[in-house]
Amino acid sequence: MEIFLRSVPVLEELSIDATVWIVCDETVSSETLRKLTIYSYGFEYLLSLKSISFDTPRLVYFDYSDYVAEDYPKVNLTNVVEALLNLRLTEDQYRQARAARDDQDDVLLRFRNVWKLLSGLRAVQKLYLSCYTLEALSLCCESIPVFNNLKVLRISSYKDQGWQAMPVLLMNCPLLETLVLEV
Repeated sequence: MEIFLRSVPVLEELSIDATVWIVCDETVSSETLRKLTIYSYGFEYLLSLKSISFDTPRLVYFDYSDYVAEDYPKVNLTNVVEALLNLRLTEDQYRQARAARDDQDDVLLRFRNVWKLLSGLRAVQKLYLSCYTLEALSLCCESIPVFNNLKVLRISSYKDQGWQAMPVLLMNCPLLETLVLEV
């Protein structure tokens, strides 16, 4: 990814569809990128990312669908206005969460990576979360960052999946004007 982005230094829009990550650690870094779309879910058993970093200070639109990486070391998404997140948990992550139910601190530590990604999006104005993302948030809901600029929140969920995160999420959106719930 780094080599590709360096070879197109004025690229403003990048869409990656159904990618299989070749490496375990990936970095998306660009000073010019304004719109980024990554659809990578569906390859859980081929290769999941150990980490992915986003260093895209001019990015205004972010659409990201993938399995939750073990880490998001750098998340520079401070100018993103609109973000769509579809973060899925692997079967192994589900097992870890179920095994750690009695130890809430362990669950929070395991899913701090989700908090790191969301924390990089704290300035977002429009946020769209899938049912899978809401479920991942329910595992770390005590540590959801505050979204001080968020005006529009759209949640797509199943009636019995992930709603545990909603109270904390809503409390952390002090300027929310529009809430759309799709069940």
